Amino acid sequence: MACVSYPNASLKAFVLVDMIGDRDLQIKRDLNSTTWLTDIIWAAAQKQQLGAYFRPERVQIEDDHMPFMEAGVPSVDIIDLEYPAWHTAGDTLDAVSARSLQVVGDTLVAALPQIETRLNK
Repeated sequence: MACVSYPNASLKAFVLVDMIGDRDLQIKRDLNSTTWLTDIIWAAAQKQQLGAYFRPERVQIEDDHMPFMEAGVPSVDIIDLEYPAWHTAGDTLDAVSARSLQVVGDTLVAALPQIETRLNK
């Protein structure tokens, strides 16, 4: 696990974006993430017609978002666990897809207003 300090009281939500540059981007729903936060992001992907990248399959991931979850901070892990080059000599910039990075960025930007609305309730 990466070096993550414990969240402070002013943190309202945490979005972990990890390994999302795969040319065959397939992000599955993490069972260890906050459900409502995941729902908002997946709905934003659908609305942006990017739902093919945000898969309905569910996986349980223990990642850098766990300390935030344990501290009660709504958190979501956006990660493509099926990146073949991960931690290999082939994990170079030419293996990264600008389109995949754009897909995740566009989805998160589209989700932010709904996330803010939910947090301000």
